[in-house]
Amino acid sequence: MYFKANKKHPGIYEIYRVDLNNDTLETLTDLNGMTDYQLSPDEQSLLLTHSSLVRPPELYLQSLANKTPIQLT
Repeated sequence: MYFKANKKHPGIYEIYRVDLNNDTLETLTDLNGMTDYQLSPDEQSLLLTHSSLVRPPELYLQSLANKTPIQLT
């Protein structure tokens, strides 16, 4: 299951994945701001929208295999 949460800080939202079989939590993003996501239909990547106090929203594409976001805009 995928979800966004402010686990690190009340103003920082990151994307997480939990394995429901063994309750392991995995952090998928570390962009330090407001991050939202859309999971790809094949469940292999995330389309991220990320912003911060001093930056407007930008689009990123992140493969779930290597977890390195690539900025698109």
